[in-house]
Amino acid sequence: MIMCYEIFTAGLEKNNKSIPRLASRHELDGMYDQLKDILVRISYINPENSDYWMNKIRQFFNRLQLRAKEVSIIRGIYRQVDWYGKKCYEDGKKKVEKNG
Repeated sequence: MIMCYEIFTAGLEKNNKSIPRLASRHELDGMYDQLKDILVRISYINPENSDYWMNKIRQFFNRLQLRAKEVSIIRGIYRQVDWYGKKCYEDGKKKVEKNG
């Protein structure tokens, strides 16, 4: 009886392990839209043929099977890059106005 109990509880422990949730299509689409916006604004991709490059980027990320938390981290990096780019632009604009 004790052995049966131990076998039973050992099976439960394996099933209780939490598997991180994969990112949903909605989360991935939000990440791709945010990335596209930043890449267009920094002139990395041309807005007139952005779909070509975004499809390549989507293929790359789709091979990774991103988890929801990973998408959240990536989007946080995008936000920080966007903030820094805007800050540099504003700082440069102020410097020109001050010297000009």
